[in-house]
Amino acid sequence: MNTMTFAVSLFVLANVFIALPGCHKESARVDDAKQEIDPQIKELDETFKSIGTWQAYRDVCRKIRFFGGALDRKINDVKDPATRMKYFTRLCDLAFSVPLDATDPATRSYQLTSFFVMTDDAKGCAQGYDDVDSEWSICLRRLKILKVELQKVEAFFEGKGNRDTFKGNRDDWKDYREKVNGVYGRYDRQVSTYFRDSRTADGLTYERWHYFHSQFEEILGHKVEVWPCVLEKWEKERKRRAALGNVEEMK
Repeated sequence: MNTMTFAVSLFVLANVFIALPGCHKESARVDDAKQEIDPQIKELDETFKSIGTWQAYRDVCRKIRFFGGALDRKINDVKDPATRMKYFTRLCDLAFSVPLDATDPATRSYQLTSFFVMTDDAKGCAQGYDDVDSEWSICLRRLKILKVELQKVEAFFEGKGNRDTFKGNRDDWKDYREKVNGVYGRYDRQVSTYFRDSRTADGLTYERWHYFHSQFEEILGHKVEVWPCVLEKWEKERKRRAALGNVEEMK
């Protein structure tokens, strides 16, 4: 190889190495641009920015009819499961951020209504995606919160304290007490009516089904009946697992 040819080769190689970082940067810019212009994700991000607090969420609900249902559909329309779960989790976190801590009945009643509406929206999102586990997880979580609230109210009416929490006399809180009882009763009926059917059994593993069932019975203080076909399904599952276990032992 003569001197001229060697010099040309060095020049070409140098230009290739110089161009490589630029190619990577250009590729990164293209990828970023694709992500930035995704209208579906952009719209969801803007929506969640506008409802950064539970109060903001409720304000939007008053202005836009069926806002919660529309947001559920937008979340469930996201094709990537991990991305969809990210926004679903944000919705759940927002719904369960509603406190029940106001010391006057009007504000506390508004908090209870907001909690009721927003957890229903989160549950509806899971239901629309056929995510049975998340659906019942939300039901269980909010039922626990309502049970605690019901106990607090009843303790106040029985004169067992909580006067720092519930300001005023019992007559002031009479309507709120009825409201808490009504919401708790509705969730009791919801669990008792819908948990028993085959759709729940088909959408859960036995372990999760058993966990939810036992938790609901413990919180509600009564048996949650299930259809015979559900018990038959789990009996078949038990036998199948036992057979698999025997096969494994024989190996």
